[in-house]
Amino acid sequence: MKHSFYLSILFFLIYFFPASAQKTDGREYILNATEYMPPLLGKAYYASGRLPFKQIIVKDYRFDTSKIGYVYNRGGPSGYYKIKLAYDWSALLTNYFRSNLDPSSGSSLFVVIKSYWMQEGVIDEITTKKVIQKSAFGASDADGNCKAVLDVYIQTDDILQPFFKIEDTFLNFYKFKTAKLGEWFFLPFDSMARKITASDVAAVLAGRRKLRIAEADSFYLKRFDLPVLKTGLLPKGIYLSFEDFKNNKILSADFRLQQGKITDELYLVQNEKENLITEFWGFSDGKDLFIKSGFNVYASVRQHNSFEVFGGKHISNYHNNPSQGDLLRVNSMSVDRKILHLSMETGKFY
Repeated sequence: MKHSFYLSILFFLIYFFPASAQKTDGREYILNATEYMPPLLGKAYYASGRLPFKQIIVKDYRFDTSKIGYVYNRGGPSGYYKIKLAYDWSALLTNYFRSNLDPSSGSSLFVVIKSYWMQEGVIDEITTKKVIQKSAFGASDADGNCKAVLDVYIQTDDILQPFFKIEDTFLNFYKFKTAKLGEWFFLPFDSMARKITASDVAAVLAGRRKLRIAEADSFYLKRFDLPVLKTGLLPKGIYLSFEDFKNNKILSADFRLQQGKITDELYLVQNEKENLITEFWGFSDGKDLFIKSGFNVYASVRQHNSFEVFGGKHISNYHNNPSQGDLLRVNSMSVDRKILHLSMETGKFY
């Protein structure tokens, strides 16, 4: 009976931890994702601290403004939902901080969102290793994080003065599910509010440059002025770096991709010889863009002015530590995949 039990568990593990990371390129998960709008307008977590502004004005200059992340929820055509806002940023934040704002103030808080993304998982945020250890029995990475880059200004009439910058990843150890998304959404803005309440606003702004709103708009619009975003079909070739990709500087060469169970290899084909190339950012086959993440290469989907893949950042090594004499030993490696969003500032995936 004992051996039968162990064999049953072993069969389960072989089934549950598939070796292949490349059965499908996964683009259907992105293309078929349906919309989900979390009920954020009634949320009010931030309780303390006065914000000396009459309102909060938000400008969204992200490369993809169509969503703020994905959440997996089994239903729907792909199981993934695009997280979208039912109200604009300004309305949400002004309402959220309604008890903290000062209606008599002559100034507004002006927030530029350069980057914002909510995602399942925390392991990606706390390790740079490309191979990570996971327990064979039930360990998961189902908590969540929220990444944000915010430029914060003070607006008086049509004049802006730079205040500070928020650039961080915020972790929360709830399960990343639709019912809990408010637990992540406001974290960067709570951090912003705490920084304001701890600041002497007048002293910080003394001597800071002044610029008109039109100047700021012009400045932020320039970030979309990238050659690769202006072209249609990408030519066939290899992008050795993210800078090469942004400038659409391609290495025109014959190449061959070999996809393995765990890793992928790209070979340059020259004079009937093949040479492995390990340092590259991505490549185009003349039709689709493929981007490297970890030890793998994934087909991408353009999303407004950015790109997404269904891929992974690490190889997961699932293992257990059986006692001496136990029959069952597990050591299975796979790539755990989800929808990843490309940062057009860094060339890395969220």
